[in-house]
Amino acid sequence: VSGVKEIDLSGTPVTAKVTKALAKATSLEVVSLEATPITNSAVRDLTVLPLRDLNLSNTNLSDAGIGLTGRITTLSHLN
Repeated sequence: VSGVKEIDLSGTPVTAKVTKALAKATSLEVVSLEATPITNSAVRDLTVLPLRDLNLSNTNLSDAGIGLTGRITTLSHLN
């Protein structure tokens, strides 16, 4: 996934294994995880990325999980 800047995994069965792999794709700037079974710990995995845009709509994340996105200092759009 080297060089990939955008990925849309909306509606897919995203697991912790997937988010750990995404965290290694350091060029990612836009990630859509709409309507996925993403967890709070999966969001924590993504905080190392230079994301500009993150879509977490229609997920079952808790307030704590959404709060983790505050660690992404490059984030300008959260849905």
